[in-house]
Amino acid sequence: MKTRTSSPPVRPVAALPTSAGPLSRYLQQQAEARILRQDLLHALRTGILNALAQTALFSEAERVRASASVHECEQVAQLQRWYCNVHQLYQERLASLYLPYAGRLGLYAPVQPLMWIA
Repeated sequence: MKTRTSSPPVRPVAALPTSAGPLSRYLQQQAEARILRQDLLHALRTGILNALAQTALFSEAERVRASASVHECEQVAQLQRWYCNVHQLYQERLASLYLPYAGRLGLYAPVQPLMWIA
């Protein structure tokens, strides 16, 4: 039994024609959708991390845990849920700062949270 020692010659493949047919439109739409998805993921990640970073309402452990989870997540729906939850928690914690200082006249004294002093 004889075996072939060399591979058969490879024929060059012709380049795909550039046309405005349905396949090229579909491929163009898929490329645009990928770009839009990446932009949306970036915007959601930025929104979550900015809400956590710009305030003393969240502990350092919460920031680290959220940052790791947010950067690993690739699902838009999951990031949207986290975005809503983080902003809801932010509003609740901010409101809890105002509540003890509500006077009888309905006046609220804003309280600045203590910033970490190194």
